[in-house]
Order: sequence, then structure tokens, then C-alpha cells
Amino acid sequence: SVSAAVRTIKGEELVRFGHAALEKRIKWPADQVRIEDPSTARSVTVPESGAEMRAEIGARRLAGLVSVAIEVWTSGKRITRILLPYRVSVRVQVPHLVHAMQAGQVITAGDIEERERDLAMLPEDAVLSRSVAEGLRTVRPLAEGAFIRKGEVAAPTVLKRGSQVTLVAKVGTVEAKATATS
Repeated sequence: SVSAAVRTIKGEELVRFGHAALEKRIKWPADQVRIEDPSTARSVTVPESGAEMRAEIGARRLAGLVSVAIEVWTSGKRITRILLPYRVSVRVQVPHLVHAMQAGQVITAGDIEERERDLAMLPEDAVLSRSVAEGLRTVRPLAEGAFIRKGEVAAPTVLKRGSQVTLVAKVGTVEAKATATS
């Protein structure tokens, strides 16, 4: 019998390959990102020639515990697939409210301050940019110190010239209405 020449890809090489693939996919500045490699990975034996490694990163959000699938292919066939867990920490400046806000208020620059947070500890719908948060209208009351979630805000109401507007004022049981054209 004739045996094909084989080589061993060490676990450390697989870990480095996955790490490099993660670095390419992460869009945050390098000084804000820390990638913690898995402590171990098993070595794999593959044919000596024609083996190609591929990395598949399925996570939508590259923060927290991120699995990277390392696959080894040869002659159009997948030889093996290894899942490696990387812990990714991304430190970002996130807008927070400096005081409580009622529903219907528009967020201004004076209403928010930025604080550094780990992206993995924020919900996926958190507003991550001060410029995006400014000008949005709250749709429910928000607490002081809270970060802003996309479901808690909406675009402000915009009136076009010539639109009919009704203003309503209530004090106790007395209600006054006025209609006008903008």
C-alpha cells in the first residue's frame, strides 16, 4: 500500500490563523480591541500538499465570546473543521443620559455624555454614536444614566409648511384645543 505524505498543523497555528481572521473582520480601531485567544486547540493532520485553511466567523456582533470555525480543505473537500472560542473585548464611547427624560422630548447635546463601555455588555440595539442620538425623540420615559436603545427613541416629528396642526393643553379637567396651519 502507498501512503500519501501528511503534515501536522499545530493547534497554535490554528489559533493564530483564527486570531488574524478576527482582526481583519473587526472594524473598530485596534487600540479599542482586545482579543483573548483560546488556551488550547488540537493539532490536525492533513495531506502534505494542497491543504488550504479557511476561517468562518458567524457572529453578527464581534464582541464577547466569538466562535471561529477553522476549516482545512484539500482538492475541493473539507478535511476537518475546528471551532475555537475567542473572547473579544471592544471598549467604545457610548452616549448616556445625564438626566431623566420624559416621553416626547428631543435629545440634545446637553442631555447626553459619553462613557466608556464594553460592547459585549450592551444590548444589540444600543445607540453607539452621540451624533446619532442627538435630535432623536424619546418614545417613553428614560432614566438618568441610561444608555439609549433604538426602541426607546424615534425620529422627531417634522412639520411641512402648510400642514394643519392641533395643539391640546390640559390642566386638571380643563382642556383647550387650537388648530392652525404651519
